[in-house]
Amino acid sequence: MDVETYDNEIKELKALYDDNHEENNTNKELTAPIDNNHWRLGSPQYCLMISKLSTEFPDNPILHTLTEDISNVVRQYLAPSEIILTGYKIIPYKCVHIHYTSLEDWKVKKDIARCNPSFHGHPRYDCILINTNPTVDMALVQWLKEAKWKPKTYWKNCQVFEEKGRSIIFLKYVVWACHMIPTFGGADRMYYLNDMVDANMFLCCGN
Repeated sequence: MDVETYDNEIKELKALYDDNHEENNTNKELTAPIDNNHWRLGSPQYCLMISKLSTEFPDNPILHTLTEDISNVVRQYLAPSEIILTGYKIIPYKCVHIHYTSLEDWKVKKDIARCNPSFHGHPRYDCILINTNPTVDMALVQWLKEAKWKPKTYWKNCQVFEEKGRSIIFLKYVVWACHMIPTFGGADRMYYLNDMVDANMFLCCGN
């Protein structure tokens, strides 16, 4: 066994140990992978109201101002108006799996950054490098809402949509493209959803 193979096996065993031996973790599932994201959250905790952070974690003063911190981020990237987050729920996570391309050999590698007040009996808060000049990809979209109008010849799972204003969205929330067909005999700016364009769309539409 050469040195490189040995080192890779040791890294894999260490990663497997880290993934499966975290204390105080009742649910070790990772969040579902999201296309174009290089990270996944792990070790989810129980869901709680964001307004209850100070009472749930009285010994962690950093969390006491989390509501205000999140509100500032939301105002910066989503809306300039006043936003109240006290009624929202959050799920704390104790680690994040970060995938990156190494500059050494251009292979995809993974780090596990932990934020755990009791990791094997001791607090562990890892350090990370961040991009302080990020870009946000957005798109102007025309919204379509389900219409009350139905064609005279109605078929099973017929879905009709009509235009409903425009807004800006983040491209990371785009799932996939779909095919909309202008209605025949209906009002202007109304469309049929083509659920027969491919098998994926056929199943997605509940057929």
